Amino acid sequence: MKILKKILLWVLIVFIAITILAQFLPSQWKVTRSTVISAPPEAVYPYIESPRAWAKWNSFTLEDPTTVHEYSGPEAGVGAEDTWTSEKFGPGTAKILQADPASGVEYDLYLNGAKEPAKGYMLLTPEAGGTQVTYSVEGRYGFNPVHRIFGLFVDKFLGAFFERSLGHLKTAVESAAP
Repeated sequence: MKILKKILLWVLIVFIAITILAQFLPSQWKVTRSTVISAPPEAVYPYIESPRAWAKWNSFTLEDPTTVHEYSGPEAGVGAEDTWTSEKFGPGTAKILQADPASGVEYDLYLNGAKEPAKGYMLLTPEAGGTQVTYSVEGRYGFNPVHRIFGLFVDKFLGAFFERSLGHLKTAVESAAP
């Protein structure tokens, strides 16, 4: 019985230590990737202004054929919304908040039933020979120690999806350009 009490005491001490140490980890996260597409912003914009178009190049949808999308609001621009379910990535919702053909889109992103949205951006910046497209999402962890610990890996995990998504977007836009 004494050994069991010592083991439980050590487990409790380790749990408390991890919980306290996790509070010193970042409380916010941000993942950003960019690519240059050999086309002007007005050629890229139709691919990012509508959640319906995202499904054609976004790796999260392309890599899970079980994903089911339900669209609401306008087809494109402010208010366009995509709610999905995915066996691989879980449920989510994205709703466009701002849309500008010259600069890109901003959207709220709710993943796996989150109460607070992450902020997503697909920004367009003209440059010589094309458009720099920046795909970015940022959010908050709150005080949950597990989220903060897993947050140490979010850039590597999501960044790979963003890079593949931008590659698909680049291919789609450049192959459609005259």
